[in-house]
Amino acid sequence: MNVTGTDPWAAAARKFYPERLRRLFVPEVVTRFVRAYAPLRQRLGAADKILDAGCGSGFLADTLQDTAKQFVGADLIAESLQRASTLYPHARFCCADITKLPFLDQEFNAVTALSSLEFCQRKLEALREIYRVLKPGGKCYVEVRNSGFLLWALPAKLGLGRPAENYPAGGFRDLNPGEWQALFEGAGFKVAARYAALRPLNFGAGLLRLKHALIFLIQKLFPFERHFICAFLLERPQ
Repeated sequence: MNVTGTDPWAAAARKFYPERLRRLFVPEVVTRFVRAYAPLRQRLGAADKILDAGCGSGFLADTLQDTAKQFVGADLIAESLQRASTLYPHARFCCADITKLPFLDQEFNAVTALSSLEFCQRKLEALREIYRVLKPGGKCYVEVRNSGFLLWALPAKLGLGRPAENYPAGGFRDLNPGEWQALFEGAGFKVAARYAALRPLNFGAGLLRLKHALIFLIQKLFPFERHFICAFLLERPQ
């Protein structure tokens, strides 16, 4: 999880993130993430400058090091930025709010945002900032959590509520693919493609491993609208 912004949602998530960083991003798990996202090299293509908005521990700097001449990661969590700077000294990392990016208009050829946009209270504002810093014709790859996830939709239909509501703070809820697409288009983007998420699921133990196995099966057997995480390739029109 990558948290961005200064609103109450981000503040609540920020308290949780450092422990998650220590627990999940051990070397073997980081290696799996680096390898799993290799298809991004082709989806984004060669780029002079790539921004990872909500970069977390910065593993995409490794995945995309042969694709991007310059890689920039932005996040609000000091611990994750310190880790990223140590692991990937060839890249640049900075503390930044995704809704107020400290970059020039049309500075980047490509942008990534993995599990960061859902933790923004002002999602459209964040998307407009990404659009602003992206060059015309540039691509943006995003992965976002889906409120239509099969294991959440069933309890909702039974009147039991949604497991992810009010997390990381009161009033929070995830969006479904249609709602996300409306936001992307509202910010000016064209949705070029939709994909199953690249996020690896072959790690963890106990209940986490069981959760990942269920997510994997649903991703293989059910349509995009029922996946846990949905991926979109966006383009800024020329």
